Amino acid sequence: YLDSAAGRKDLQDHLTRRLDGLRNTVIPWLAGARSLAGASILEIGCGTGSSTVALAEQGASVVAVDVVAESLEVAKTRCKAYGLDVELFHANATEAGRLASGRRFDFIIFFACLEHMTHEERMLAMKQTWDMLGPGGLWCVIETPNRLWYYDGHTSFLPFYLWLPDDL
Repeated sequence: YLDSAAGRKDLQDHLTRRLDGLRNTVIPWLAGARSLAGASILEIGCGTGSSTVALAEQGASVVAVDVVAESLEVAKTRCKAYGLDVELFHANATEAGRLASGRRFDFIIFFACLEHMTHEERMLAMKQTWDMLGPGGLWCVIETPNRLWYYDGHTSFLPFYLWLPDDL
């Protein structure tokens, strides 16, 4: 497939479009709330590492978790290609509390993953990670279909801004 024109286009899109999109939307949004330079970040649902690269290249210290081992191998290669030192863990989000036991984070980010968890997994992962926030830390949900992010770029590819209350 990768030898075909369609395959090469898909690969190029995966390698550059997603990373550029994150640099232009998610990074400014997060940085507007708190500086990413020197921040400690726990990223749940890092996938193949586009988001991990976008976060780490801002000067953040990133601990990234994903449940898919093959995706983590790509993330590892991607971070290495960008010269970024990131901690990567193959685990379910419910194991994050054990993996980073005793650590505190400035940002805890659930990246396009909550919708893939059972209700019980969500509740456990959310509780465990909330307790890992440092003083003034931010707990974020990104690209998971929710009404607090303006666009669903993960499943429906539709804007959510019409769902928001008028006073926001």
